[in-house]
Amino acid sequence: MASARVPQKTMASNPPAHHLTAAQFRELTRYRYGLRKTRPAGVPKLGPRNGPYKYVYDRWANFDKWFLWRYKGDRRLRPGDVWKRVPAWEVGYSPWNLAGELLKTFHDSPPQPPPGSTTPDPHAYNGLKCVAVMAQETDGPILKAPRGTVAAFTADPAYAGWASSDRVQAHVNAGHPIAAWCNPSQISVGHLREFGKQIGAQHLIGQCETAGEFDDSVANGLTTMVGNLSSLRDDQFAQIESGAVHVVDEDYWNVQPWRVPNLHNLPCTTCPAVYGPPYSSAENPAHHYRPMREYEAAGRLAPGMWVYQPGMFDEDVTVWARNAFK
Repeated sequence: MASARVPQKTMASNPPAHHLTAAQFRELTRYRYGLRKTRPAGVPKLGPRNGPYKYVYDRWANFDKWFLWRYKGDRRLRPGDVWKRVPAWEVGYSPWNLAGELLKTFHDSPPQPPPGSTTPDPHAYNGLKCVAVMAQETDGPILKAPRGTVAAFTADPAYAGWASSDRVQAHVNAGHPIAAWCNPSQISVGHLREFGKQIGAQHLIGQCETAGEFDDSVANGLTTMVGNLSSLRDDQFAQIESGAVHVVDEDYWNVQPWRVPNLHNLPCTTCPAVYGPPYSSAENPAHHYRPMREYEAAGRLAPGMWVYQPGMFDEDVTVWARNAFK
């Protein structure tokens, strides 16, 4: 007698115990990549990376690798961990649908700055210039930046692995002076100085996203810092105005599309960011890629300005450099 045929299990007929519906996955994915403003209602929290929704994180991670290779990398050189055949995610929704939406946002006409915005005055700021502020991915396109680009490695122990001797040496070989930076309200300046000594830093940089961080930076002798001018007090503005302190204002237009640059008539410059897709956090659309050419088209780039480096592509480095090194 012929044996009974055992039916094959499929995702559709036997979904995992924790599996989003097709609509939930589609809208959560759109939220993750900044294609919708609010998290979809009714979608459960995903929890840890290796938890019950691991398959969702895996889909996103694999998409990021494929998207970067196909649309931003060298099509002739496919890394071994990039899809050779693009999978179907859910009924009616695949990586091709997501890629199409992302490409449309990249290629739309760049929004123009609102009335009243201010851009850096290239003659006003005379502090440390042309700094690439780094956290992770310190050996990518930024290594192609011009000689004189300051490579600022973070002293945050969470990112210590990115400041390997090989990576630091690669920047030295590229003609990039080395710096170290930290948030002195979270990382001791003693650790920053020791870290700076290990990597051969020529400059130490603080942070001032809050007035308290500004005070902590100054108290520890860090008179060059990157942060948020709009969070500072009048007495701190006076220190900047006098030239005793140099502050570079974060212009994270990709994070805050409504943001209007405001240097408060101070001798400062800005630090834009792009955050290519791999550096979007798992469920946070804030880290949305905005090409550097959009900052340029909107008049938000200037000589001497800094840049927050993670997620930059070759074109972003080229556009930033041709403005920063004017």
